Amino acid sequence: MTGPELLREVRSRGGEVWANGDRLELAFSDDFPAKLIEDLKQRKTEILAALQSRAIGDGQAPPLDRPPATKRELRRLIDHLADPEAFSRWLEWAMNYTDSVDTPIG
Repeated sequence: MTGPELLREVRSRGGEVWANGDRLELAFSDDFPAKLIEDLKQRKTEILAALQSRAIGDGQAPPLDRPPATKRELRRLIDHLADPEAFSRWLEWAMNYTDSVDTPIG
């Protein structure tokens, strides 16, 4: 797997990887595969380059299927939306989003 593919795999399993200087930081759940951690270590240089080339905040994708829940997620969304294409996609989602609180009852 390439570095970007590993990053996608980590996210699909609920994990999070970010660059901290020349180090990789990883947050994951108890059932996270040890093999994936080893793969990340082996591709550290490639993954750091991929994270730094995106130059979006801490390198993690923002939540695009729900409103941000934390300041960190909000920063990610703001950085992500600096890209005009990303903003257009997000705006389309936001205009069609219906919060259950806003939905009339009966």
